[in-house]
Amino acid sequence: QNMIGKSERRRSDETCVFNSDFVAYLLASPSCIYFCRTGDYDGSFITINAVLENGRSLKDKLQAYTTLIMSLGSQGKMMQAIEAGLDTLSMIGLKLPLHPTQEDVRTALRETRALLVNKSYSDITAFGLMTVPVTLGATHILTILSRYAYVCNPKLMHIVACHQVKY
Repeated sequence: QNMIGKSERRRSDETCVFNSDFVAYLLASPSCIYFCRTGDYDGSFITINAVLENGRSLKDKLQAYTTLIMSLGSQGKMMQAIEAGLDTLSMIGLKLPLHPTQEDVRTALRETRALLVNKSYSDITAFGLMTVPVTLGATHILTILSRYAYVCNPKLMHIVACHQVKY
């Protein structure tokens, strides 16, 4: 299910392709920030759609998906935000259930505990900082989803937390 409508404005040059620097500039632009702060979500969706339609790679599009998820959540559309977030994570290769069962939660907790057995604090901190953009994007999306899942899908919140540890 696509949570994004078609852009109302398009460049006449259909061959336009964004590069990562432009995407970052576009999404950090004062107009996008204005739209998100004033509640003029149609305006922010136009910007988001332009990036999603013209971005060359998932890395180019991740910030737009993140902005979409946060925008939906800030409008009180938390389930739609969760669905958009899970769709985005699926594109990265991380498939999480929208409606996890209690057994799904137990399995995720067991797997996470197994990863941490015999690991000291220094073992964990030795991993260093994340530097892969897609991994950073996935972690950011998981963090955002945990907020919405806490409110409207607690079982999913547990699974999200386990995946944050795994990532």
